[in-house]
Amino acid sequence: MSNSNPKSFYNQPDYNTSGSGYSAPQPQAVHKPDEVTSADLMPPPPYSPGQTSRHSEGGGSSGYGSVRNSIEQQQHGLLAPASPRNVNQTDVPPPVPAPKRNWNPRKNWCKYIIAALLLWLVIYMYSDKLKFSAPHHGGSRQQCNRNSVQWNDMPDTIDFGDNVELVIEGRVSNGLVTITPLEDRHGGTILSDIKVYPPSLQEDMSFDVQHYDNNGDTTKLTIYMPQQFDDESEDCINVNMEIRLPYAANRLFVDVKNMDVDVQPFVKDVNDVEIKTRNARIHFEHWSGESLKLSTKNGEIKAGRLTSGGSVYLKNANALVHLAGDISAKKLISVQNSNGAVEAMGSLRADDTVKIETSNAYVKLSQLFADYVTVSNANGDMQVDYIEAKSQVLAKSSNGPMSLSVGATKNNQVKVINSNARIDLHMTEEFEGSFVMSTSHGRVNIESDDSIDYQDNSDYLKRGTRKNGGKGDLVVQTSNDDVFVAFDIK
Repeated sequence: MSNSNPKSFYNQPDYNTSGSGYSAPQPQAVHKPDEVTSADLMPPPPYSPGQTSRHSEGGGSSGYGSVRNSIEQQQHGLLAPASPRNVNQTDVPPPVPAPKRNWNPRKNWCKYIIAALLLWLVIYMYSDKLKFSAPHHGGSRQQCNRNSVQWNDMPDTIDFGDNVELVIEGRVSNGLVTITPLEDRHGGTILSDIKVYPPSLQEDMSFDVQHYDNNGDTTKLTIYMPQQFDDESEDCINVNMEIRLPYAANRLFVDVKNMDVDVQPFVKDVNDVEIKTRNARIHFEHWSGESLKLSTKNGEIKAGRLTSGGSVYLKNANALVHLAGDISAKKLISVQNSNGAVEAMGSLRADDTVKIETSNAYVKLSQLFADYVTVSNANGDMQVDYIEAKSQVLAKSSNGPMSLSVGATKNNQVKVINSNARIDLHMTEEFEGSFVMSTSHGRVNIESDDSIDYQDNSDYLKRGTRKNGGKGDLVVQTSNDDVFVAFDIK
């Protein structure tokens, strides 16, 4: 039975033989464990990786290298992972680098984005408390050239109490006025950023601030600009302003030129609002109050939901009027345009009168409610989805087709007049009264109706009564095209 202790091999006589030319190491005294003294203990020789290849040069099977290789082969399964002596130099695998953390750009970018959003939120929440210079606005609108200078005589901020009036007289090249209603009860601010080129224009620029009582503490800022430019192609004044309107405001008045006006949603009723500009647009979010007047030329008017205890006046020329929300007024809703379309996506409702006018463009309206409704156009299409008037409907156009629906009141006074274009009219089935429908160089068609008594029934003229007569009166007239009428609105 072989000895299981590998160290006993070195005590065998064969270990000192040198049959293959190998010079064995000098024999050393071997002591039993109880005979060993401290003098006999020697430190182990230092490990040298080169020994394996050096001793393996001997060819004898009884040499030290052969014996060592035999032992290492027996122990390789258990000792190889624990000691580098168990593996030849040539079999040592290259060192495995420590695993690197995968850099995930998506996670890192998410952190930056979240941090930026939080910073933006903090700035936004406190922006009405801080007094920054008015931001540069205008979008695609022309700006002054890069050599323009700041008008330093004008303060960056002007504080006011409740109400504010802004008037700019003279020449302005372009710019923007932003109205920002606040929830603070008292104290508003006007922020200004005015650029000028050439700097010499500042000699003709000045401003004046007045305070007086007009339905509350009122501040009026008047800015005087040059009346004319010496070089129309180079001279430039760019004005960007923001009016932060306090919660207690009852009046807002703005009169400018060549400057867009952007009005943010009001947080409460502001009784009297009047905004005028020229050659620029007006964008007006929802509002409630007593009186509203918006006026421009050569720029769009876009308005949201408006609620008036009095009247609403919208006036434009040469550009679109777009009404995105419902508008209601106790007295009058007036939309006046020329050479520009009028669109109303919501309802227009007034206790007294709704009046829509334009020319050389189309009219497209959703619902109109009032005692008196007037819609007029020239040289353009007209489409009104529904009209309900207690007293009178008047629709006039020319050179464009008309399509209308008039409902509800059975004793309505309805007059639809056109020329050189078709009329399609749908009336309430409750209509009671007399009617006259006529055209020239066309046909008059009435959808089959057993309630009609004809006095004249030709292709171009139909006259008579409906439901045995009544107080209602209907007149439909065009030329050079057809008329179609149906009493089918329930």
